[in-house]
Amino acid sequence: FPPPPGGAPGQQAAPPPAPVQFFNPAAVPSRKPGAAAAAGPSGAPGTPGAPTEGMNSMSLRSAPAAPFNLGDLPAAPTEWNPAAAPCLEAEGQTHPRYMQCSVGAIPASAALAQKFSLPMSVAVHPLNDPPVQEGFTPVPVVNFGNCGVIRCRRCRTYVNPFVSFIDGGRRWRCNVCGLLNDVPSDYYCSLDAGGRRRDHAERYELNSGTVEFVAPADYMVRPPQPPAFVFLIDVSGRSVQSGMLNCVCASIKANLAKLPGGSRTQIGFVTFDSSLHFYSLKSSLSEPQMLCVSDLDEPFLPLPSELVVNLDESRHLVEALLDKLPAMFGNNLNPDAALAPALQAASAMMQHIGGKLMLFQAILPTLGRQTVRPREDTKAIGTDQESKLLNPASDFFKTHALEMCSKNQISVDIFCCCEHYADLATLSPLSRYTNGQLWYFPNFEASRDGDTLQSDLTRALTRPIGFEAVMRVRASKGVKISAFHGNYYLRGADLLALPTCDSDKSFVCDLGHEEQNLTISHVAIQCALLYTTSEGERRIRVHNLNIPVTQNLPDVFQTIDVPVTITSLLRSAIEQALATKLMDARSKIQSACVTVLKNHRIMNNTPLPDQIKLLPLYVLSALKSPVLRDGVDVRSDERVALMTQVGSFGVAATTAFLYPSMFALHSLADTPGGTVVEGKVQMPPCVRLSTEALEAHGLYLIDNGIMLLLWIGKNVQPQMLQDLLNLPSAERLDGAKVNLPALQTDLSSRVCNIVGNIRSVRTTGLPLYTIRQGGTAEPKMLQLLVEDRTLSTMSYSEWWAALSRQLA
Repeated sequence: FPPPPGGAPGQQAAPPPAPVQFFNPAAVPSRKPGAAAAAGPSGAPGTPGAPTEGMNSMSLRSAPAAPFNLGDLPAAPTEWNPAAAPCLEAEGQTHPRYMQCSVGAIPASAALAQKFSLPMSVAVHPLNDPPVQEGFTPVPVVNFGNCGVIRCRRCRTYVNPFVSFIDGGRRWRCNVCGLLNDVPSDYYCSLDAGGRRRDHAERYELNSGTVEFVAPADYMVRPPQPPAFVFLIDVSGRSVQSGMLNCVCASIKANLAKLPGGSRTQIGFVTFDSSLHFYSLKSSLSEPQMLCVSDLDEPFLPLPSELVVNLDESRHLVEALLDKLPAMFGNNLNPDAALAPALQAASAMMQHIGGKLMLFQAILPTLGRQTVRPREDTKAIGTDQESKLLNPASDFFKTHALEMCSKNQISVDIFCCCEHYADLATLSPLSRYTNGQLWYFPNFEASRDGDTLQSDLTRALTRPIGFEAVMRVRASKGVKISAFHGNYYLRGADLLALPTCDSDKSFVCDLGHEEQNLTISHVAIQCALLYTTSEGERRIRVHNLNIPVTQNLPDVFQTIDVPVTITSLLRSAIEQALATKLMDARSKIQSACVTVLKNHRIMNNTPLPDQIKLLPLYVLSALKSPVLRDGVDVRSDERVALMTQVGSFGVAATTAFLYPSMFALHSLADTPGGTVVEGKVQMPPCVRLSTEALEAHGLYLIDNGIMLLLWIGKNVQPQMLQDLLNLPSAERLDGAKVNLPALQTDLSSRVCNIVGNIRSVRTTGLPLYTIRQGGTAEPKMLQLLVEDRTLSTMSYSEWWAALSRQLA
């Protein structure tokens, strides 16, 4: 994260009778001139130049009424990576790791939902299976055989634990649309005295919230295709000099045996600089053959049948190629990259089979019909014109993603290792519309960033993945899916086209009232993902929720799930920023928080429920995050990369990014933190994200889901540094990337356990950087202390007090 903004917005006054506009937490209460001298780190109380209080859409009179008592300032989360708290009865419901709703009760009318004001959202993480370990229970698989998959003939809902059987078991009522369906004779079973099928306990689909059905032939447009991986690698001079080429080749070779698909896996390679290089890997050859194409206007495929081959059959050639590539281009000084022609050619190579296209980029595309030119304008950053920098300069890559990639079941992952500006806004639609992923390594150098790139690439190649996927979410009659948020292409009204879908991808959909009043007691929500496993079997993974309907609005407030809510709000705000401007996005997410607190007071006039008290903290954290915060310190490439990543983050990853966890490592000896009990690492309690929590003699570890930071106090004991880092002092550790040594000390053992445990649940490589108190890199760490006040943003306590005054 870059340093904090270097200035504060100007003050804005208003005549006494008129309300003062107070919207942006950038409007922090001004302080008396004498208080400036007491300024502390990261904008601690007394920071000079703080603007006056002024927030759009929040009216504060010159003589404000006594503040409404919101209660004491809620304590921030103290548990690292807490499990989702289910607010629904467990029987028949899917596990929260797969699907969560932002509320535990649905308002019975559209008017009631409007008074609630927050979105009713469902977060879906369809392939988020737990790691295989002792006690692991896989998702049950059901094969209906000759009778076919049991579905409602009208709304196409799959049979699930919340359907009911009548007429002695001969018919079943759909819990989504209410239609009575005949039970096929092969599926018939009589009912017991309670109206339940006698084989209920033996039927996974009737007692498990998540289940997979084996899809018959009529669910296939074509036979399941083998997993295919095509690697499109920039071999320009910058790629060679930075070490990217060598790092990528070594990592691919190390993971060949772990690629999904086993003996069915297909593989191919294309390299490019000012020309395109294809490689014939036909198994009968003694060594790989390179085929060069210099026509960039009309690129063609030489020997198309020999470019994507079976990995098992051509393994020796693939390994030989990966060994030779760094040497082949070791002296290459070519400064150009024909990315667009190479992308077209690589897509054409695999269009008959689909799969994963992995792009490794080291410089801006400079040749071909579609080039990318630097357009970063620092004067536009932080202004209304910034949204132009966040959107593509042309639609070429978006069009290619939709018409070539998504249509042919190709998903694109981008590893961007450019030295300077990369215009990710123009390139990112390749991954956004194909449910791919974007990794960004600015100013990549293999000596510093190589291990992180290899870790991220290893995960991208080896994580569980489904191919040729489509997903649909259904809801009960009277309720509609009003919007989707994430990285996908929406085919038709409600069908998400996902060329691939892996275990790290999640999606959010918003629920709305299609009818003014609901006449049902529960709202059923069913997500169905049709995909091909890496073993070549067509499956339908189904997740089910059954949420009660209430006439009592306090029930909705009492059951709000803040992590799901903020995930939905953040994704919606990102879409707003891309559609209009960042200020509108900040306004949208903040007004949602203010409105729900106002409505709660109007409807209840009681203290806030515990479930909603942390929403203001997460909203403030979102406004301070580099995704949404204003200022010139966040460059457009960094913002676009984070927007794209957050677009596929799960709920836990989103909350970790917004409100990181900070651990006091120097206090581990007083706690069980870092020890291993029954095979599980005991995590220490988290401390507040504030400079007030930092002690000059301490060591603190911060995890925000993207990187780890180790803050070293200026008075830390030398022996503690020796025990942890095997160094006598921290003089050379300001901003340094380190790998923790495994030393024979208690502190080293505990911290290594903690770091290993954190990395085991995160989806990125999590590089570890050291930050020295008072060093030049410290502002990067202080920006993560979201409870503190800065030059342009309120502290958590000031924000809470401002909300209290607004509700007066």
